[in-house]
Amino acid sequence: MKIGQVNRILVISRFPRIGDVLVTTPAARTLKMAFPRAHLAYVTKEHLKNVFLNNPDIDELLIDDSSIFRRLASQLEYDLAINLHGRYKSATICLASGAKYRVGLKHSKVGPLNPYNVNIEYEEGNVIAQNLSFTKALGIKNVSIETNIFLTFDEKNYAESFWQNSGITGAKGVIGLHPGGDHPEKLWEAKNYALLADKLIADSDCKILIFQGPGEEKMANSVCLQMREQAILVPLLKLREYAALVNKCHLLITSDGGPLHLAASLGTNLIGIFRKDTNPDYWFPYGDKPGCCHLRESSPGNIPVAEVLTLARKLIAI
Repeated sequence: MKIGQVNRILVISRFPRIGDVLVTTPAARTLKMAFPRAHLAYVTKEHLKNVFLNNPDIDELLIDDSSIFRRLASQLEYDLAINLHGRYKSATICLASGAKYRVGLKHSKVGPLNPYNVNIEYEEGNVIAQNLSFTKALGIKNVSIETNIFLTFDEKNYAESFWQNSGITGAKGVIGLHPGGDHPEKLWEAKNYALLADKLIADSDCKILIFQGPGEEKMANSVCLQMREQAILVPLLKLREYAALVNKCHLLITSDGGPLHLAASLGTNLIGIFRKDTNPDYWFPYGDKPGCCHLRESSPGNIPVAEVLTLARKLIAI
């Protein structure tokens, strides 16, 4: 369909995880290309607001908290609201926006009300294609498929300082390993990361950074303890400090999760390790992006270290 003049856009992205919101950024870019003069506001969780800082496509962040409806009531009405999230509260926010055009999943209702007058069904394909189903319903043909996060000059300087203080400035290669994650069933074993790290160090003068997130300290320490060589255990960092370090790495190796999507969004070379029960055709939308690769086991536990090592060598040209 074609829609009329759009001056104010509301995108509802109430997902709880970093990867889930990063894969919505192509939809924001697509909307901004289609409506470059429009004010684009994004609804997101408090703990994920820093993902969107400095994003030139997003003019305003609205935090999903107890005051969201009061803030919407105090604003000018929107012309276009898109509910990427699809749950009850998200649909209610879409209605509360007052938008003339309200885009959401077909058959999604709030009580007796249908909050949408532009109903969509998901496109087949990966998670980015699914999110772009919402823009396609508006007749937008020029789309972006690139996820993104925008670092500041100070954040990049932080990474430079970390390199200097860690004695890795000028290293032939710096490889990040992020072995932990929220879902233990998705993770490659610590002993595999340790053996991989030892072999990468033996190959060359590359340096290894072991990253960790909250609650992942045991896994990260286990990798370090099982290594024969010396790695740098990166302390727990704030999101954007973490992103700055990943941005400076030559390669990140990790399982399906937020760090994977963050590395792809930064343009860092990436190997994603997928267990048998996870579908990379959907959750790894980066197959056509240079330097982004994934491996998936065909049966539990059967991605050998040698296979990951061979791919890593190609990506960093050891």
